[in-house]
Amino acid sequence: MYYSALILICAAFPGIALAHSKWLVENYQNVILSQHGTLHYSIYSPAALVWAVFSLLVIVVAGILHHYTPEWQALNKFAERYRDAINRIAQITLGVFLVCTALFWNVVILPSEAATNWLLEILKYAQIAIGLMFLGNVAPRYASIGLIILTSVITIASGLEAILENVILFALAFYFYLIHTDVRGRWLILKRNAVDIVRIGAGVSLIVLAFTEKLLYPELSLQFLVEHHWNFMQPFFPWFNDALFVFSTGCAEALFGIVFLLGYMTRTTTIVIGLFFAASVTTMLYQANVWEVEDFVVYTAAIILFFFSYRRPTLPQLLRHVLNRA
Repeated sequence: MYYSALILICAAFPGIALAHSKWLVENYQNVILSQHGTLHYSIYSPAALVWAVFSLLVIVVAGILHHYTPEWQALNKFAERYRDAINRIAQITLGVFLVCTALFWNVVILPSEAATNWLLEILKYAQIAIGLMFLGNVAPRYASIGLIILTSVITIASGLEAILENVILFALAFYFYLIHTDVRGRWLILKRNAVDIVRIGAGVSLIVLAFTEKLLYPELSLQFLVEHHWNFMQPFFPWFNDALFVFSTGCAEALFGIVFLLGYMTRTTTIVIGLFFAASVTTMLYQANVWEVEDFVVYTAAIILFFFSYRRPTLPQLLRHVLNRA
C-alpha cells in the first residue's frame, strides 16, 4: 500500500493543476481558434519518452501490487454496512454538481452550452430539476434516465469530443439507474459491476480530457497559466517552462485515467487523486476566488464510490467475466 501510494503521488505531483481549462478560461473556443497549431512536444521528444517510460513503470508496479496488497477489511465491513448511505451521499454529490453548474455557471452540462436562448434555458431548468431529484432522492431512477437523455442531447450536438469527455456523467447516471432498478439476466451482471462501469467512465474521461485540454490543445492550459501563475515547478527548476508543465500535467492526468481504466489499486489511486483534486480546488479558491465546482464535485461522486468499493476485477478480468456469462 505504501509503495503504490508513493509511486502514484510522484505521478500526480505535476497533476496538482488538474483544472479543466474549458471551465476556467474565458472564451476558450476563441483561444483555440487563435492559438492552436503548435504542438510543443512530439512523441519523440525527450519529455515524451521520459513520461512514457515512467507511465509504463507505474502501470506495471500497480498491476503487481494489485495482486499482492491485502484488502482493508475494516473499511470493507463499514462499506457493506452503510452501502445505502454511501450511494446516497454520492447521489447527492452528483445532484449538487447539476444544480450548481446550472445556477452559478448558467450552463447546461458543458461549459460551451451557456443558456443564452429559450431552448437552452429550458434545458437548464431541466438539469436543475434532475439535480434536485437526486438531492431529495425523489424518483432517482427517472432522474438517471433524464440525465442520460439530457447529457446525450447536449454532448451529441457538440460532437464526439464532448461525448468522450463526459463519459463519467453517462456512467454515473447509469450507475444510479441500476441501483434503483430491479433487474434480471444480463442486466443483473451489469448491476453487480456497476462500480466498475463508473470506474471505466472516469478513466475514459480523464484520458480524453488530458488530450483535449492539455496534450492536443496546450494553448488552453497555457492561457490558464498566463492568468493564474500555477507553474510551481519553475522556482525549483528554471528550465521547467509552462509548456513542459502543461505537458506533464496532461501526462499525469492521462496516467491516472489509464490506472482507473485498468482497475489497478483503485482505492489507492482514489485517495491520491482525491487529495490532489482537493488541493487544486482549494488553491483556485484561495488564489483566484473561483470554486472549481464542475471538476471537483462530479469526480467526487465517483471517488466516494471507488473508495468504499471492495477489490474490484481488473479490466481484463471484467471483460472475461462478462463475456463468459453472456
